[in-house]
Amino acid sequence: LDLSREPVPAWRSKQYVVGYVGTLLDDKGWRLVVDAVRRSRLSGLDVHCLLAGDGPGSEEARALSEMQPYITYAGAVPDAGRSIIPYLDCLALPSTNEGCPMVVLEACRAGIPVIATAVGAIPEIIKDGVSGLLIPRTSEAVADALRRFADKEFRDAVGANARRDFSAEYNIVNTAIQYDRCYREALQTAGHEKAKSSGSCREWGRHWK
Repeated sequence: LDLSREPVPAWRSKQYVVGYVGTLLDDKGWRLVVDAVRRSRLSGLDVHCLLAGDGPGSEEARALSEMQPYITYAGAVPDAGRSIIPYLDCLALPSTNEGCPMVVLEACRAGIPVIATAVGAIPEIIKDGVSGLLIPRTSEAVADALRRFADKEFRDAVGANARRDFSAEYNIVNTAIQYDRCYREALQTAGHEKAKSSGSCREWGRHWK
């Protein structure tokens, strides 16, 4: 990402910003992030909360941002992987369930450390204490993770590890290999014998024409 080409958002003037980016649903844990920020500030940590997304909690998020100067609600933001995530200090996603959340991959790609629950594919993306923090789903646990990431040296090291792992595991070559393996297994299971002798995705395309 070339941040020099992107306008710096106004909230980036805050010293320490944790972001929640996604649909504002209870299951996603955005309220836990807000409460963790409140707890952290009461304990003396100068942390700001950026909420980006829409959904059932939109009006509540907007009202909170109007009442509390340490909360910013950005609404639904297009291309958040470029316009929001790279400017965060950390990203929080304390969900009850996930698949392979794109927001976590985008954070890793940008070198932004992630605080998340160990659900779905998240533990495959994030190594606890190395490329992010995997936590219980409580506001206390989010607040504790925020205190750990307040240490900029630790935060930067974790972010660098996340970027490194993303580059190693999710580059275009490895992704193509994984898709190749997945399609081969699916076609073989379905009984498409031609797939067994095909050597590339291009060849599979010929079989389906």
